[in-house]
Amino acid sequence: MSEPISIFGAAGAKYGPTMAGMAIGTAAKYGLALSEGRRLTWRGVVADLLLLGMLGLLAIAISDAAARIIGVSVGTDYRVLVGSLAAVGSDRLVRLARDHFLKRVDAELGQIAAR
Repeated sequence: MSEPISIFGAAGAKYGPTMAGMAIGTAAKYGLALSEGRRLTWRGVVADLLLLGMLGLLAIAISDAAARIIGVSVGTDYRVLVGSLAAVGSDRLVRLARDHFLKRVDAELGQIAAR
């Protein structure tokens, strides 16, 4: 008889690879910054840590949407890749998400004002 699956085990199986990818991508981002001679500040590190939650949600949404488009289930390697790419390109990804959100809000407000 098999053991019942706990909610933490199921969540770890689904979101663990994305979190691992985020850690790898963040380390790569800081490694690149150090190799280029840029100084890391506490303020920048704290800002990146605060953004990781939203980046994780975006990485999961991107990998799930890609899985629906191509019609196959998402493997753990793919989730690690998407998570690490989201963390490495966090500046651009957050800016893109913010701009898309603001454009959509402006369009919705324009429709409401036109009524």
